Amino acid sequence: MESEYAVTMSRGRREGSSLPGVLRQAWDGDSLSSMVRDSLKATDPHIAILGHITLEEFRAKMQDSEMAGGTYNRFLPVFCHRNLILPGSRGASAELITNLAASWRTVLADAARVDEVEFSALAWELYCEGVYPALSGDAAGGVITQFTARAAPYVQRVAMVYALCDHTATISETHLRAAWQLLNYARASAIHLLGGTTGDPKVNKLAEAVRAADPDGLTADRIRRLFKNATRPERDRLVAQLLDLPTYTRHQKPTGGRPTTIVKYAG
Repeated sequence: MESEYAVTMSRGRREGSSLPGVLRQAWDGDSLSSMVRDSLKATDPHIAILGHITLEEFRAKMQDSEMAGGTYNRFLPVFCHRNLILPGSRGASAELITNLAASWRTVLADAARVDEVEFSALAWELYCEGVYPALSGDAAGGVITQFTARAAPYVQRVAMVYALCDHTATISETHLRAAWQLLNYARASAIHLLGGTTGDPKVNKLAEAVRAADPDGLTADRIRRLFKNATRPERDRLVAQLLDLPTYTRHQKPTGGRPTTIVKYAG
């Protein structure tokens, strides 16, 4: 148990460290063993890693070799930030924790009796015709593609978890769509984590302008002047794509007359 994921990343950077390779094997479900001590062996392991790290620390400790080698794309990056300041927060109540624990015990007990999880016919059709092409043909390129290279198999794993949480061994279209949305958010998190490049120069230009305007935000009129040669539908598309990324929000500002739409950066 490490207090922060940054410690794990630092150990993986040490010369001769086998940690990155072990992490990749763990995700693939391979049996794990030590070349130094024969007695240390984990057969058919199921390993989950939950790590927390700031944007700045991750960017500072990230290695190109691990990005290309596939260590990072075995993780789902999920960007989160505090939206409330609660000086007297006491956490979850004991009753809520007890109820959640009871629910999870039931889910785990039912899942343990499942031998194989299958797709429904509609879910498999959606995966083949919609999900897989969308997640396999990443237009962003570069490190974004490397970071999200396992999105397609990951969406199957997440959909399976959703199905088991519903006490069923069949992945429905609802489970798959929910998993797809989570993967889309993870991709947007990766874009934000790696510097805000989206693969679309115009969206990147808009993102830079919104960040530069912080904390006032960028009004619709300024966006129109920024893309003076673009049509309104094109500007609306750019704003919509930007709002799909974490930390970008849209607000209505009262003006005494017709309210003004403002796009803000909350990173």
